[in-house]
Amino acid sequence: MTQRITKNGGRYYKKPDRIKPPVFDLMSSSLKVLLSLFDTNGDGPSVTTVLGTLAKPALIGWAAKEERKYVGAVAGQLYKRLFTVLAEPATPDKFTEMLLEELGKPANRQLLEQAASVGTQVHNRVEWDLKGELGLERAPEAPPLTTEQAKHSYARWGEWRVTVKLRPIAMEKRIYSMLFGFGGTLDLLAEIELDGKLVLIVIDWKTGKAVYAEAYLQNVAYRMALKEEGIDATVGYIIRLPKYETDPEFDAVRVPDEQTSKLETTFLALLVVYKWWVTTHNTKRKPKAKAEGSNDTV
Repeated sequence: MTQRITKNGGRYYKKPDRIKPPVFDLMSSSLKVLLSLFDTNGDGPSVTTVLGTLAKPALIGWAAKEERKYVGAVAGQLYKRLFTVLAEPATPDKFTEMLLEELGKPANRQLLEQAASVGTQVHNRVEWDLKGELGLERAPEAPPLTTEQAKHSYARWGEWRVTVKLRPIAMEKRIYSMLFGFGGTLDLLAEIELDGKLVLIVIDWKTGKAVYAEAYLQNVAYRMALKEEGIDATVGYIIRLPKYETDPEFDAVRVPDEQTSKLETTFLALLVVYKWWVTTHNTKRKPKAKAEGSNDTV
């Protein structure tokens, strides 16, 4: 409340001390966070390394479930053979020792290696095609497509690229953000026709049943770095290929345009988390991913 004060025959009005809103402290903290993004210390992680700060509980649960099933199956097979390989009943320790020898690689690793054939075959074939269009070195013969799912997905890719009139510009392009200090290698920079206009797009290849939100973050991060080179790729696509024969077929998923600003902010927040983790745990950083040595035509 304003106070009236009489002093030396005059009247003065004293305003109360202004209370500083709590938001001022938040603004100060936010500014410090923003400034930390520009402190690269001559070292920068890759985009995928930054995204590694995200927890993936579903993946952990899947790996644990598959490992349990795998261990049970191997243990059952080993039990059947015990009396043919041992002259006397096995002790618990001996059985455990033999079981560990039988197990080999973790179940999830084995499943991924077996399942990779569908998506990998299609990806390799598409890369072979694009290298030919760009005049890059490639194998003399096209990589084979040995499954019906792979052949079907490859055909669907061909139909989609014709629909959008895709023209490749660069493959496996190395990028680096000097502004924020992160790097990476994008899969494909291309030009397509969208709503009657030619636009630059960044394409990432993924395999699996669906496109997850982390893929959007990766795509947007690449486009942020490209802007520093004067390359304004305004659109992003995730090309999903099936991993298993039972997975849904080929799909081309556009990164939501309306989420671009939010996705950029989220990625930069993860970059702050990554830097905190590295500093706190004294983790050895990888060498800076410099934007050179790329197989592209830009």
